[in-house]
Amino acid sequence: MTAFRNVLIVRMSAIGDVVDCLPALAALRKALPGAKISWIVDDRCADLLRGHPCLDELISVPRRKWVNGLRNPALLMRTAAEILEFYASQRRRTFDAVFDFQSNLKSGFNGFMTGAPFRIGLDAGESRECNVLFNNSRSSPCPPGMHRVDRNLNLLRCAGIPAGAAEFILPSDAEAAEKVRGFADRVRAEEGALLLFNPHASAKGGYKRWPSSSWTSLARTVRAESRARPVILWGPGEKEAADGLCRNGDALPAPATSLPELIELIRRADLLVGADSGPMHIAWALGTPVVAIFGPKDPRVYGPYGGRGEVLYLGLDCSPCREIGCPDVKCMGGIPPDAVAAAVRSVLSRTSRRGLPAGAPETS
Repeated sequence: MTAFRNVLIVRMSAIGDVVDCLPALAALRKALPGAKISWIVDDRCADLLRGHPCLDELISVPRRKWVNGLRNPALLMRTAAEILEFYASQRRRTFDAVFDFQSNLKSGFNGFMTGAPFRIGLDAGESRECNVLFNNSRSSPCPPGMHRVDRNLNLLRCAGIPAGAAEFILPSDAEAAEKVRGFADRVRAEEGALLLFNPHASAKGGYKRWPSSSWTSLARTVRAESRARPVILWGPGEKEAADGLCRNGDALPAPATSLPELIELIRRADLLVGADSGPMHIAWALGTPVVAIFGPKDPRVYGPYGGRGEVLYLGLDCSPCREIGCPDVKCMGGIPPDAVAAAVRSVLSRTSRRGLPAGAPETS
């Protein structure tokens, strides 16, 4: 095994993909206990990694700030100077190895700009956007259906780094935990359990959303069976949609949360129900029971790792796909609320965490 001394991980976004790289970080630390390990990430995902015990340095890229600055004539020169200084500082860090788990244009460029002599990315068939121009070593091809976690560990093995069983570490934030503790305890006391629903997805991932009417029906069923009102998670730009799902009283809106507070709320939950999104990945990584609703993406690749949850997936002939503008997302709309409600009952009946009793009486 090559004795790397100064290592950079490149996985800049998104939240779920950063979570999928956590076992690779743990494996690197175990294999290279004396090395300095850094991670470069978009600032919107940085709080996932802040204070991580396996990480020596977190390099946060203010991507949105830079894009806005480059578009503004008044800020153009100042922003350009800031970017140049940032990449000059990357050179001064003298990395000897870069592990590019994202393997697209921006990740390849960031790794290349370090000047590290060893830069490994994904196999040419899995990398995108001319990434092959930036890295000088590639991982071996992965078989179809391999989970992203295992794909990341395979990249390490191809670099001579031993990687055993996947280990997920998400650091706890004491201040964030204190901020959500009161809400979580109150909901559990009043409702009997803390059940989180995440009906949202990113703007680019809108085709992965389950219909609002299905969420409303699911909340009604869960409340009728258990008396518990699920809590609707929401992020920037999603408050109005969350309030709409709570309008009939069968669900409660979550408080506004930062990313660390969201993590701590999920850590305390009895169950999270959601589509293919960041909160779903956070939940299964934390060991919180999950019911995952999948349509366009392959749950073998993107779903709860190692059977850490129940998956609803129709597996239509047109799935998996990346048709962001699909006019008829029947792979999601075709999943009935009753099937998801049954999965919720199944997961809660199996978990040893405090959840709803199986077969709880219905109420009117």
